[in-house]
Amino acid sequence: MKVYFLALVFPILFSAQLFCSDYTVKIVDDLKQNLSNKSDVLGTNLALWTAEDFLNNEEIKEYLRALRISDIRIPGGSWSNEYYWNGNGVRTLNGFDLSKKNGEGIWNIDYNDYKPGFRVEGEDRHLADFHGKIDVLSQHEWIDTYDANSFVCFNVGSGSPKMAEEWLKWAKKNKFSISRAEIGNELNGEWELGHKLKNGRNMNGDLYAEIFNKYYKSLKACDKDLLIGGPASSDLHLDFVETLIKKCGADLDFISFHAYPVPVSTKSNKEKFGSINAVREPINKIRDWFDQYHRTRSKDIQIGISEWNMKVAEDVDTAGLINALWSACWLGTLYEEGVDFANQWDLSTEKDSGGHSMFNVNKGGAYNPKSIYWAMWVWSNLMGNELIQSSITPKKRNSELFCYSTRGKDAHQIMLVNSNEKDSIEVSLKLPKSLRAYKYQSLYSFNASEYFWDPYSKEVHWSNPPRKLNLKSSKKIVLDPFSLVVIHLGDDPVSIPHASTDVLNENIDFEIILPNKLPKKRLIDGWVTVSTDIEGRKHAYLGEVEGVLEIEYTDRIKRKILKFNNGISPFEFSANDDDIVSVRCYNTYSKDEHMVELFDQTLLPVVEWTFDDPIDSWSAESTFELGKFTRLKPNQSVAASKINNKLSGKNEDILFHFEPLDERVSYKGKINGVFGEISASSDFICSDKNASIQIVFQSDSDHWMPMGSILLNDIRGGWKNFKFISSSLQIDEKLSDVYGLRMRLNARSKFLGEIYLNNLGFIYKLDED
Repeated sequence: MKVYFLALVFPILFSAQLFCSDYTVKIVDDLKQNLSNKSDVLGTNLALWTAEDFLNNEEIKEYLRALRISDIRIPGGSWSNEYYWNGNGVRTLNGFDLSKKNGEGIWNIDYNDYKPGFRVEGEDRHLADFHGKIDVLSQHEWIDTYDANSFVCFNVGSGSPKMAEEWLKWAKKNKFSISRAEIGNELNGEWELGHKLKNGRNMNGDLYAEIFNKYYKSLKACDKDLLIGGPASSDLHLDFVETLIKKCGADLDFISFHAYPVPVSTKSNKEKFGSINAVREPINKIRDWFDQYHRTRSKDIQIGISEWNMKVAEDVDTAGLINALWSACWLGTLYEEGVDFANQWDLSTEKDSGGHSMFNVNKGGAYNPKSIYWAMWVWSNLMGNELIQSSITPKKRNSELFCYSTRGKDAHQIMLVNSNEKDSIEVSLKLPKSLRAYKYQSLYSFNASEYFWDPYSKEVHWSNPPRKLNLKSSKKIVLDPFSLVVIHLGDDPVSIPHASTDVLNENIDFEIILPNKLPKKRLIDGWVTVSTDIEGRKHAYLGEVEGVLEIEYTDRIKRKILKFNNGISPFEFSANDDDIVSVRCYNTYSKDEHMVELFDQTLLPVVEWTFDDPIDSWSAESTFELGKFTRLKPNQSVAASKINNKLSGKNEDILFHFEPLDERVSYKGKINGVFGEISASSDFICSDKNASIQIVFQSDSDHWMPMGSILLNDIRGGWKNFKFISSSLQIDEKLSDVYGLRMRLNARSKFLGEIYLNNLGFIYKLDED
């Protein structure tokens, strides 16, 4: 089977057709932004729960050196507010000396020596059950091996300026490089230790600014050159930022915030890519606030995003190909806006559903880069250090085409991204004459043939660098659906390790991607991939190849011929009464078979809260006044949330918050929905006719899963039964690790009255066997 796949690929990518292109990209060789800090925007986060195997893995080291990362933030997200960096004086040979904690919840540390730190939690700052797999010494030592800098987020939630100063002194003594100091992590969020104060109040901008000033003075006294900033606010709303600039802007060195801009409910890819632009306004706001309060310092202050990823939910999007394309555009936008530093979240945090991590470890223990890595790799290795002007016509809102152009020493680079998952895009390029005289004209392509995520095994199926192709025409290019290309025009070629080549290889392998077990009466998505081995790495086979797909049911066999695009061919099937379906794909050279076991399921509603027991046993909280009423139903108690002429606001809109759920879950890992009875007092007052109660699940896989909402006008003065269940297999998977249930008030006007809740329970999806 002789297959010459380059002859197949080139006509797709490069076209000399005469009909009009979808877009015209014009490149102007004028400076737009200096990217001398390019590596600062390619930072990441290293968390204390990272395994030592990860740190010691030689392939990980090779991959990370290729990124040329400047700063790595530690000790790890929310743990920054929970972790005592030094455990000396508290840690003993067999555990911990509990007498070292005083009545205020502060642990007495002996800074004359070092021992691995420990983590605390809760309002009383008690010891946590898990303190991580590594310590800050391991973090610093590992970061130094890459000639990178440690970016330390200091503990505010359970720490002090003294604790931060001692860490800095210890690091300097051990010659660890610390580039930046961030004061606290996401203290605007109710989930953070330190948000809720001992006096019952919540952290606010004024109080944070006071705390920041104390840390700033303590750390600057130890190292006057250290860059110090904050507030590491949790999202693009920039909580605390304006107040911090107003009160501390004369001193601070940088403003930081976090960005996970794709809303959890976003379905369309166009909206996901459109959310990238949401970062522009906050950046401009920060600059405007400095102009307003400290104009003379506005050009000296750095703006950084110390945590970012596509979205908070850790699912197939954060693990799949889309995150490479999205993140490449995101980084390009940060460069356009002149962001000074950014740190991807994170290196190693994985979830069953995918996770935010840069790397994936498969069941055999091997590490592979996830798609977000390749976005960072492209910017580090294929793009230059000066952003130049480019334009796209026609201009469209939420355009499917993205373009970023750079220049470097003796080279120019053009990145084009097609965010359309179904259709190709034809692009005409208008280049200045100076860009046409280069000796080498190459194109680097990255799409599903370079990266494919198996959504069933939750593993990287293949992951490889962009594929290098010779550019035969720089005037007109056709971009494959869901693809990224970089056009490199230069006097010298760019070498890419482990890239696919034009080697002809008859040793191909079919692999069927399906789950092993699924409920009946569902439409099942599957894929067949065709791959070949190149230098010990799995690569998509791009030669012309066909395979016969057979789906064998109990009483019949269905056959079809599969053709492959980028080494992948999708298919789907459904089975109603079959218990086992066998799927085969074969040709003369390869064969694979997969059996899917199908089973019946039943939905079982179970009331988990009758609210007859004491309030303190409910594991419930409320922004408002939480109570228990016995006068509404004969011989029954109900939960009540009383709102006294208050306008719901961010983090202050929770009617009922149930967490943890462990003691109330009858079938762990089987929650599929929620039901109950709800009512509003007959005298409630709310002028917002669209006011509603939103019901939200929270899980380790997705921290915000809206299940449905109930209009307040529908429950006034009477009881209403509600039921919300999962609508997809993807949501089913996310619900398997639920940890919280929230019922929040969504109203644009003040509210006076009471909301009642009764017979609250979960709907479980159970296998009939």
